[in-house]
Amino acid sequence: MDRIWFVLRAETQNYFTFSISEKRIDSNKLIFNIDSLLAKDVFNSLPDSIQYDFSEGGKCIAFECATASAILTVLRGVEGLLRLLLKKLSPAVDVSNMVWGVVVKKLKDLNIADLGVLLDNCDRIRDNYRNPTDHPEKIYDIETAQDLFNLCVGVVNDMVGYMKTNNLL
Repeated sequence: MDRIWFVLRAETQNYFTFSISEKRIDSNKLIFNIDSLLAKDVFNSLPDSIQYDFSEGGKCIAFECATASAILTVLRGVEGLLRLLLKKLSPAVDVSNMVWGVVVKKLKDLNIADLGVLLDNCDRIRDNYRNPTDHPEKIYDIETAQDLFNLCVGVVNDMVGYMKTNNLL
């Protein structure tokens, strides 16, 4: 046993083990099956870059990197999908450097009644989460990160649903 213990310690000195604590959102889904946390067929409808952001955001929650999760799911994932929606509705608009507030304003200017609640929810996320998250003083705890993740999942489900219904995806 002494020899085995010696070899085991020598071989594992450079390896790290992470343990994952239970969360309100299932950790296996956060790490391995993020698409199951969104409505049916929503994840596969997203562009690769937004799928990546949500996948990484889920892993950040699982490993308790709460602020990183907020940045990935809100600043990148949802904002990217908002830009895509505007581009689909107004192909001539250059959305490449457009910030969230401007995207939502341009979408509201289109006066599409079916987007009213969705855009109100996007403004709420922008005002209460996105803008504060953009500043280094904002630090998230794991509970708030999960709440924000779930809020973003709802908005993404609604946005993809709208886009599918109107043949934009």
